[in-house]
Amino acid sequence: MTKVRSAPVDGHVRTNVGAPADATDAVAAALAERGVRIVLGTVVDMAGVTRAKASPVNRLEAFVHAGMGASPSWNVFCVDFGVAFTPELGVVGDLRLRLDPARLTIVDDGVAWAPAAFHHQDGSPFAGCARSRLEQMVARVRATGVEPSTGPELEFVLVEPDGSARSGPRWQGYGVRTVLDVAGFLTDVQARFADAGVPIDQLHAEYGADQFEISLAPADPLLTADRTVLAR
Repeated sequence: MTKVRSAPVDGHVRTNVGAPADATDAVAAALAERGVRIVLGTVVDMAGVTRAKASPVNRLEAFVHAGMGASPSWNVFCVDFGVAFTPELGVVGDLRLRLDPARLTIVDDGVAWAPAAFHHQDGSPFAGCARSRLEQMVARVRATGVEPSTGPELEFVLVEPDGSARSGPRWQGYGVRTVLDVAGFLTDVQARFADAGVPIDQLHAEYGADQFEISLAPADPLLTADRTVLAR
């Protein structure tokens, strides 16, 4: 398992979307000094699938300000690899995936990640972008004087490297022995999350055989969504 390497501030490389290009270039240079060669930007589509585009690190400024091209059909991709074309959403036209540099995190050897959002070519948010819509909803809630906070639970099942069921001692949901039997794995997960700036509230063995749960610390809903994508 490749170790996540911390970036300059709390696991992240921080800048501002509205910052001048030379500021973004400085961030790109700092990433390159840490061995980053590729910047990966992701969006979660309406099928719940995380889609991505990657760019060389020296193209970071373009990824942040101009964005990388994405067909409108990205918004009608299906989980089974079909495409549910509509009269409005097809292959004609061009949306832009603009990276949020405030979330840049080094996640693997040579790779930094950040969430992206769909925009029109003039820079305005695309109405079908889930991340932009969430940002708008959070702003509306805050305007009422309420500070929203969310905390997700990430659940998964451990399997053998070939995908088959694990053969081990009898499973006990929430059992202490069950946790200790995979302590090395869990401590590795905790270390990688910490290096990536993703705080864990708790982790434990769940009810189903080889099922585990990781609960992330509550945070601003947009930050929670970004952390969930990064954690997954």
